[in-house]
Amino acid sequence: IADFWRRGEVVYRPNLQREDPYGERTWADGHPGQPTLCVLDVPFSHGTLALNSPLPDAFSAAHIQTFREIAGVLSEGFRRLDDLRALEHRAQEAEALAQAIAAVAGLQTLESIFQTVVREAARLAGTDRAALLLYDEREGALVPREAIGYDLELFYQLRLKPGEGSSGRVFQTGR
Repeated sequence: IADFWRRGEVVYRPNLQREDPYGERTWADGHPGQPTLCVLDVPFSHGTLALNSPLPDAFSAAHIQTFREIAGVLSEGFRRLDDLRALEHRAQEAEALAQAIAAVAGLQTLESIFQTVVREAARLAGTDRAALLLYDEREGALVPREAIGYDLELFYQLRLKPGEGSSGRVFQTGR
């Protein structure tokens, strides 16, 4: 089915008793009382519209065309849903940026700005732990400045040399 979906191919098996090219008969016979005899898969952007019938040859060419149109509507709906989710995410990012700008513009302390940045970064990432490490030239290491979700007593003792650990590698390489 994944191959049909990737190719965008409608696949119709009109009578599994007569012809079973994909070995579905065992699955279809597993429905007590009314085994599935007819299977139609109509792909769309996010999956397949799968239709089964206990009757052989249940779907006409007109049915199949109607189901293709329904699949097209499903694709459009899912694309719009993806677009809405992307817009929502951008709105959240803009809100976080606005709060960070407001913190700086409000002449708050540097520590309160760090708190805002870490809090908003965690919120945007959907995580309960986040940290801000800054490079301290005197120590030659990344030093924790603000964090949430960590054992702070231990966390503030942390020192990472450039290239050390994932944060140190990101600092060193920029990736």
